[in-house]
Amino acid sequence: MWFLSLIFAVVAALLCLRFYAKRGERKYVLFVVGVSWSIGFFLFLVLPFDLEHAYCKRCLKRNQLDPSVCTCLPYPGIDALPTLIPHAYRTTMLLGYVMNDLLRSYIGSGEFTQRGRVKDTLKEFAAFYVPFGLVSIVFLIYLLSSQGLTLTAVRMMVTGLFNAIGLFILVAFLGYGLVEVPRRLWNRGDTAGQLRYLKFKVAVQSEELHEARRRLDEVLESVSATDAALRAQASSATNMGFVKLQAHMAQILKRCPAHGGRTEGGGIPPVLEMGSGPSADALRVGNGHAGTGAAAIHSVISFRAPEVSNHRALISLHVRLKAALAKEAAACGVYEYYVREGIRQQELLSDVPTTPYGTGLPRAGAAMDSAEALARRRRRLVASFCLRAGAICCFLLSLLVVWCEGTIMLSGPPFNTDASPLSWVLYGWGGGGGISRGGGGWAPLLLLYITTLYCAWCTFFSMFNNCVYPLLKNRNTSANNLLFNATYACRLGPPLCFNLLKLIHEEDAADRQGGPRTFFMQTSFGAMDKMDVVEIGDWFSDYAPLLIVLLCGCTALNLGSALLSCFGSCFSCLRFPSFSFDDDFSDGRIDTGSQILCRERDALASGLPLGAHLQLLSSATSDREENNKQTTGSRMPLGPLGTSLGVGTGATKWRQMLDD
Repeated sequence: MWFLSLIFAVVAALLCLRFYAKRGERKYVLFVVGVSWSIGFFLFLVLPFDLEHAYCKRCLKRNQLDPSVCTCLPYPGIDALPTLIPHAYRTTMLLGYVMNDLLRSYIGSGEFTQRGRVKDTLKEFAAFYVPFGLVSIVFLIYLLSSQGLTLTAVRMMVTGLFNAIGLFILVAFLGYGLVEVPRRLWNRGDTAGQLRYLKFKVAVQSEELHEARRRLDEVLESVSATDAALRAQASSATNMGFVKLQAHMAQILKRCPAHGGRTEGGGIPPVLEMGSGPSADALRVGNGHAGTGAAAIHSVISFRAPEVSNHRALISLHVRLKAALAKEAAACGVYEYYVREGIRQQELLSDVPTTPYGTGLPRAGAAMDSAEALARRRRRLVASFCLRAGAICCFLLSLLVVWCEGTIMLSGPPFNTDASPLSWVLYGWGGGGGISRGGGGWAPLLLLYITTLYCAWCTFFSMFNNCVYPLLKNRNTSANNLLFNATYACRLGPPLCFNLLKLIHEEDAADRQGGPRTFFMQTSFGAMDKMDVVEIGDWFSDYAPLLIVLLCGCTALNLGSALLSCFGSCFSCLRFPSFSFDDDFSDGRIDTGSQILCRERDALASGLPLGAHLQLLSSATSDREENNKQTTGSRMPLGPLGTSLGVGTGATKWRQMLDD
């Protein structure tokens, strides 16, 4: 039955691609990401079958005279795992540290030909790996000559280094997910609070969409100016070099959205002749304002000077355009997702009479007398109860995992104590019984699968929702973000397996019972803490899980958000909008999001696309941010995006004139 794990891994990878990858994504990107996810998922999905089979073999070894007392599941072809697992492990190392990074560089390159993109990728690859390789060679020569190590010992040490990197990544993601997954489920059970959260997110995403469109318009202006400069230079040039530059420029212009491609303000500004200024009707920026609005902007911000017309400048411009288009498309997709979720949540709470302020909270004494409203309320209460019950179950599982992580250090000297409840259930107190005593069967397999899947869920939840390269819902994830998460899925598969083996103290049980070990423990990763080259092997694998306990505590107490809020009061670049489901939390963005949802609902009723007439209703900040500004002595008036009007930067003036 172990082959079911391979089927589950492939199906899970396909579902992730179906849910996250944007429509029309390149086939080779989907293939590489799908293979990376499939192998990464397969490693931890096959481990419970591997463990159950090991329990069966140990039972058969103990009861050679009466094998009928052992419970074993059928495993045709299980002997292929000793070959399959090491190959899968090496493939994850290749994909996680080389191939996916190369493909990300290839996709992000600004070159205009396939050969140029390959050359640019190899240059970027060599810029990092050649110095790293030279240092590694020098260090290798030192180890071989001075320390007397063999090549096999050095290879094991290098493998241990990569394994340690994977374990540190696992600590960061798992420590956050063990707290955030139950908290997220519990908050989703709060229907009124969920509506307030969606309104808050709509307002935040409207700001990000507005900023993304502003940056895209700036890049489009640069494209227009560069194209005009290139045409003027080509008309007076005698060499053929400008012909190739014009061909490259045509590829850049082909990427630019048409005038109706985005919203009313979409598209590249018309190409202007050199020496002529931009007219009021020619310049189109922002949210579609032309005429007097464009002239007002031009009176504040001078017309962007044309870029230098050479090959390197066109590559840089091409990279900027690709990044701006990707950011604008992602921001638009996320904005549409939260708007639709907010409208759906409003419809779910439509039977609840609200206050005049649109908070979604019922008025005192308000009655719901329709049968449909009562049925809708009943369904909402059932859904809320199921979510809260699921949150409690996840919370108990998190407590179990955190306890087992914190007691791993007790298994070694000087304590030599097994304090893991999972180990007690599987092997009994002192290793003398437990559900694995009679072999394998469904009971050990089910327990192992619940623990493995929950740890994997918490880990990948944190990875998929990271703040740098997240996977965006509703099929809005770019190729760069997909490859980033595929890279770390490869790096996290083996550490998850190793961590589960430490949680259940499988190594200690195998030593006590003297039976066969799992196939995974026979790999270089499973035997990481037995490497004699590095003396800290046991110490690292026993005490590193304490970092998970520490990170869980920091996440539960929201120390990270409090620290960012503290630094954000001094540094604007570290100021991020945060939401709290506490009843006393208030934020102007909630009212702003409510107004945006009303406008977008009317736009959908009129057949208009979401965000077509987006007008940013900003200067909405939370009470905490207002207090921070007052304590820092900042009493300057705020601009449309919450920025100080007294700064006088070009970006601030741009935002101000766009909103005006």
